Amino acid sequence: MQKTIHLFRHGTPEEALQGRCRGGDTHCDLSPEGMQQTRGNIAYLLSYLEPSEMHVVTSSMERSDFFGRELAMHGVPHTVDKRFRTIGAGDWEGLSWEEIKLRWPEQFEIASSRAQHLEMPNGEPVSHFQSRVRAAFRNCLNLPPRNIVIVGHGCTNEVILADAEKREDLNFRNQPIACMNRIDVDEKGAMHVQEKKATVYIQYV
Repeated sequence: MQKTIHLFRHGTPEEALQGRCRGGDTHCDLSPEGMQQTRGNIAYLLSYLEPSEMHVVTSSMERSDFFGRELAMHGVPHTVDKRFRTIGAGDWEGLSWEEIKLRWPEQFEIASSRAQHLEMPNGEPVSHFQSRVRAAFRNCLNLPPRNIVIVGHGCTNEVILADAEKREDLNFRNQPIACMNRIDVDEKGAMHVQEKKATVYIQYV
């Protein structure tokens, strides 16, 4: 079962949705900068891994799936798993973070420090979100290659990292755009974080 997970957050979204809550019901394209970030991260992967050594899994959201389609052009198998889409944000969808902070100050603070207790009005329960992300992650561990590339979202990746680090607290605003995390999974299924929040695309663009 030994695997290395290369866990990326998608690139910068289109300008109209920058600075806004982009939940699981808000679909958007990447900006030109986001496309450049994606291609830089792909160049980084291909600098030390052969396409045959990887499998890429993305969410069903365009800002994530763009990475998978681009990497697939190099011969890397690409799977879409909608369980990796980000949390459904309910009434927060599409609002600016400043507006959310003004209208729901307590819940805004919880999202940044104790998101496991977050209750967004009409949003997806965090416990349900965690369950579907964990199920999708377990499925990735059954894929044949040693190196699995997962391209998720800030909230999605935080669930995976929290499990790897054996911590309960979640910070849904802690993953920078286009960053990478590297997690080794040993033969017993134990996870070990080797790199966290690395911004690797800069030197490859």
